[in-house]
Amino acid sequence: MTLMPHLMIDLETMGNGPAAAIVSIGAVYFDDCGRTGDEFYNRVSLDSYLQAGLTVDASTIAWWMKQNDQARREISGQDETYSIQEALKAFSEFVGSNDPFVWGNGSDFDNVILGNAFRTIGLPIPWSFYKNRCYRTLKSLFPEIDAPSNAGAHNALNDAEKQALHASRILAICLNFAPPAPPCRKKGQGAGAPPILPRPYPEIVY
Repeated sequence: MTLMPHLMIDLETMGNGPAAAIVSIGAVYFDDCGRTGDEFYNRVSLDSYLQAGLTVDASTIAWWMKQNDQARREISGQDETYSIQEALKAFSEFVGSNDPFVWGNGSDFDNVILGNAFRTIGLPIPWSFYKNRCYRTLKSLFPEIDAPSNAGAHNALNDAEKQALHASRILAICLNFAPPAPPCRKKGQGAGAPPILPRPYPEIVY
């Protein structure tokens, strides 16, 4: 495995609350130079999740039924699935001792739901709580930086990969090409310093 400092996760679920049943887990490592790395993907048996006492939301089921055939495969059970216990153990092995920054699409969604699943099953969460990061917040701060196309939406691995590419591009621009901060001025000092022109964004091809 090529070590990278960031891990983007994406869950497809049967609800929006912290105890929502997970139907698939996708995760992709990425760095802050516009690159992605190793991937993880497991579909989860809904029966095993319900047996663990976690929840399904009726409105979310209705939402899934309105999606296209490709998206509905995530919840159909047509493809190989793993019990929630097996899926979480496999995810822990994938993360290993790397302790990456873990990104989810919303401060109250992916990371919270996945962490709650680990606690419910009785397994340790394989990342440090202070390394939780929010991709939705990051992208809202840089709306001018385009995201990859949304083809294949609602497949956990496809979504995680697109989000990882976008986050990596934003971080590359912020960390490596950001203009320097303007100088501080003491109270009573004259009018501001000359304007600092931002450096051009690099071309990063998805």
